[in-house]
Amino acid sequence: MEIATVVQAMQGAYYGYKLGKDFLNDFKRSSKLPLGKDVYVTFALVTIFKERAWPKFKEVEDEVIKALHKYNFNKSNGTLILEISGKKVQCAVEYQIKTNFLLPYDEDILSISGEDYEDMAEGIYDLVIATDLTLFIIPNLRELSKEESKKAMRDILDILDNLKSKLQEKFAVKKGIIRLKLQFDNEKTAREIYTKLNEVISSKNIATLANIPEPTPTMDTIEINIRNADVGVIEALFSIRFRRFPIW
Repeated sequence: MEIATVVQAMQGAYYGYKLGKDFLNDFKRSSKLPLGKDVYVTFALVTIFKERAWPKFKEVEDEVIKALHKYNFNKSNGTLILEISGKKVQCAVEYQIKTNFLLPYDEDILSISGEDYEDMAEGIYDLVIATDLTLFIIPNLRELSKEESKKAMRDILDILDNLKSKLQEKFAVKKGIIRLKLQFDNEKTAREIYTKLNEVISSKNIATLANIPEPTPTMDTIEINIRNADVGVIEALFSIRFRRFPIW
């Protein structure tokens, strides 16, 4: 494949990727499934595949769909349903697989998502630096009691932990991380969350919540890595008590 053709293909795929990335950012910002008035929670599974061990996009997507199938996953709508105490709990779902390329002529890193990279793989194989899958699940907990909400959040952790294991069995995985992201609108709310989480860490000695970044004026998220789907994280979150989070 001529280098000019490769570059053109990369440029086309890049603009497609940008559209997808912009959509994903909009999805996360404007989700109609918040946990509270100005705070909501996103569960994420990030799986980084080993170098030179490219999984096919369709193969990875099939594993995601299989893991979500029993929860009435609707790919078109981007939703799944949890059954909690006879109640149907809707969750927003988004996932993407992308490959990062190091461009030799200017040392920029280019990300291409979806199946686009497979069409280009033969010509630019040596440029690849990483391939990863990211799956987001955002639950609607508004109509649930405290205990029901805890059960829903634990169920989501189980879903992600199960998918993480399946991916590790089937593909060459370098790293799998489950994250909990709290998203909010202002520094004051961030500061309240940060303070309360650290109080919980101190009182309950939950190591998985260590090293939470301190809020800044521009900060709109707090991300927590969860090891082995630790339910202690969920227990800690529900020990938090302040005005807007949560609002049951």
